[in-house]
Amino acid sequence: LPVTDAGTWNQVSMDGVEPEDIDYQMALVSAMTRRAIQGDARCAKILLEMLGDKVDPRGPEDGGEEISAGGAADREAVLARMQEVLGSDGTEPGEA
Repeated sequence: LPVTDAGTWNQVSMDGVEPEDIDYQMALVSAMTRRAIQGDARCAKILLEMLGDKVDPRGPEDGGEEISAGGAADREAVLARMQEVLGSDGTEPGEA
């Protein structure tokens, strides 16, 4: 269903979602992503489960299981974005 609440639509749009892709499902994913980036482990776990069909978030090099190519690409994109926002060491950019 298309989003009818202007505030919700604006927030999802500011998160970088294309206008034609904004619906309530995308709004939920967008909100969960924001919360995961802010440190909500439950949201991060749910997002990783959605992207990887409940795979171990660690890669095979870290003792995790091998995952399908599509899941790996999605996982890498999410982790890269989280690192971009949080910084590579898990701190906010500018923190030290």
